[in-house]
Amino acid sequence: GADLQGADLQRANLRGADLQGADLWRADLQEANLQEANLWRADLQGANLQTLRIVDAGLRSDGYRFCYTDLPGEGPRIKAGCRNLTPAQAREHWTKTRGGTPLGEETFLILDYIDRMIVFRGWGPTKGDR
Repeated sequence: GADLQGADLQRANLRGADLQGADLWRADLQEANLQEANLWRADLQGANLQTLRIVDAGLRSDGYRFCYTDLPGEGPRIKAGCRNLTPAQAREHWTKTRGGTPLGEETFLILDYIDRMIVFRGWGPTKGDR
């Protein structure tokens, strides 16, 4: 829950940091190491993430914030609540646990949004190519 509004965190080593609920509004996170950092419910609105491969995919209706990260040494991950999964594992997990439910449908809309942003930003192939 730290108040880091507008903080200059360029190149900061935040590996494994507990940033749960942190207010990172307009923080400069260029080249920061966020590997294994807990960003659950962190406010990344307006944060400078230009050099980081992070997609803040917003809150699911039950309050879980979804983020995509592709950080050095960690690779592509979908993070939501306590979940820290590869994109393939994420789809498999939510198919098994929420498939055919409204919450599941909402989850897949979020995952599809992440896939589209990855392609839009030129970071990688579509989900069908992975």
